[in-house]
Amino acid sequence: MSPKAVKHSAKEDAVMKEWVQKLGPKTKLAKLAMANWKAEKAARLVKPSAGGESAIVKIPLDQLEDSPYQLRHDMDSDALAELVRSIRDHGLLNPILVRRGPKIYQVISGHRRLAAYRRLQFAAKTDADKEKYAAIPARELPSVSDEQMLLLALTENILRADISPIDALTDRR
Repeated sequence: MSPKAVKHSAKEDAVMKEWVQKLGPKTKLAKLAMANWKAEKAARLVKPSAGGESAIVKIPLDQLEDSPYQLRHDMDSDALAELVRSIRDHGLLNPILVRRGPKIYQVISGHRRLAAYRRLQFAAKTDADKEKYAAIPARELPSVSDEQMLLLALTENILRADISPIDALTDRR
């Protein structure tokens, strides 16, 4: 079966267009956001499973490393605590996105969800809870370049929560 592109929803497209207008269509950040949007479409080329979607697998936490291209360096502790409670009470609603590195996986998006899982595993009091949070649901994206990884991180941060202008424009590699 050949790879099939996953399309953005109309709502996602509308949010991106709104962000570009707010940023100013000719600004560097808007141009990066649009380039990222295109890269995301290209990176979402996945080999569909029988159900038409790429498989979600559980990856052990010790097999994951943060992306060197992650733009967000500070996590709001209250928001992270709220995410921990949500995952504990309702489970993880969206898997993280990863790419396979030379030895382990690199997180493309979902750094806060991974941090929440690590906190849950650390705080677990029973062996069953430790096992429950020892691996996180993830979707592997094949053939994601470093540039696409950076652009995907930018889009996730723009769409999910406010990102500091300094973090957005600063290359901290």
